[in-house]
Amino acid sequence: MKKGFTMLELLAVLAILAILSTGGFVFVRSSIENANRAASTRLVEQVASAEKRFYATQDRNSIEYISEGIIDGSSELVSRGYLDWSITNEDAAKILEYSSSNDELIYKIESVKFPDIYVLQSSKEFRRDLFLSHPDMVDDGDEDDIDLTDPDPDPAPDPDVISDNVFVYGTLLFFNGDSVFGDGATVFIQGDLLSSQLRGNSQIGVSNIYIDGNIDFSGGSAGMGSQEEPGDIIANDNVSFWDGTRSIYGDIYVNGKFSLKDARIYGDVFVNGDLEIGWTPYIAPGKTIYYTGNLEAPNNFNQDILNQTEKVDTVPIKNIPAINMPSLRDSSWYEDNNYTFSNNSPMLSSGERIFGTSYNRNINRNLSNIIIVASQGDIVINAGGRTITGIFYAPNGKVEFSGSQLEGLVISRDGFYVTSGGTDVIFRAATEFVTEEQLPFTP
Repeated sequence: MKKGFTMLELLAVLAILAILSTGGFVFVRSSIENANRAASTRLVEQVASAEKRFYATQDRNSIEYISEGIIDGSSELVSRGYLDWSITNEDAAKILEYSSSNDELIYKIESVKFPDIYVLQSSKEFRRDLFLSHPDMVDDGDEDDIDLTDPDPDPAPDPDVISDNVFVYGTLLFFNGDSVFGDGATVFIQGDLLSSQLRGNSQIGVSNIYIDGNIDFSGGSAGMGSQEEPGDIIANDNVSFWDGTRSIYGDIYVNGKFSLKDARIYGDVFVNGDLEIGWTPYIAPGKTIYYTGNLEAPNNFNQDILNQTEKVDTVPIKNIPAINMPSLRDSSWYEDNNYTFSNNSPMLSSGERIFGTSYNRNINRNLSNIIIVASQGDIVINAGGRTITGIFYAPNGKVEFSGSQLEGLVISRDGFYVTSGGTDVIFRAATEFVTEEQLPFTP
């Protein structure tokens, strides 16, 4: 005999179905919400990236922002080709001023649907996002970590040898030692810089490096830039970081072709020419290689790395600042300031000062706070395992050092040569040794 369902059983089934349908609706609604938030996050990121592309073609000192107000399919960013609206959703973004000072504006790019999804950008440094609020848009930290301090102040006038910690290498840097240290320091080389000149694996750890020629690092692991205080690396010709794992700190400006294979890049790169990429580079998160020419990369290359490259019409071009070799003082000044006049390269004591046409000496003890001026020729010091500190000034020659460590200021027309392995060079400002009035050259 067939038995039907009781009313109680039917009500129970209906109740279960109601619960399940309600849960399913909530789940569907939540999924739609998450999808919309993800799409809005992508939109804000795309608008921020479009602003970066615009800024990459502008004067870096400009505080102009391309757009304010609502950003949608009819906005200026889209019409001028900086933003592809077809890849976004139906949401819109809004750009508004967040804070301002005399020389800096902080802009906020936020989703209209979800105002908690936003990016802050500085008018001084559009390439660097200060804060990404959405969990999918931030690597670490939270809103309390916002730092509106400009990490890259307005470019100063041409560097001054005295006050700006400049070290003039002239036409060549040949370094057979371990490392050059100089956070905040600047190196000028009026010629090419090759990895073979750096023993293959030395680190030129100074903030600003200006090369009036090519940079060609192939083989070894020689690196460039200061990790603690990165600045600018400017080359007036081609730059190649090909074979050999190496770390490059600071923004790179290339007035030629840029070739990248094994290096680790920790700054933005601006290439006024072609870009060539090999199989195994590393580009730090948030950093981009902007280039104006053609891109050459292997077939089936890593798309994530390609996404960190961007072809633009123009890139900011930074010229190597003008700096002149400081001039010798009158001979009477050296006499009045207790310099020893000798062309025979006498042994020195700590704190001693010498003036001659050249200087060439083996030194068998540590020396501190010495000053050597070679008015016509070279300064050559063979110090064995000793440490020498001071000022070494050869306006018409080179400075050559062999020893454990050299600390101080090197100014030489024909280059700086470190011929001993294992040597460290630490750059120190001239005014750490003497007052400005006591400098051995005309300030």
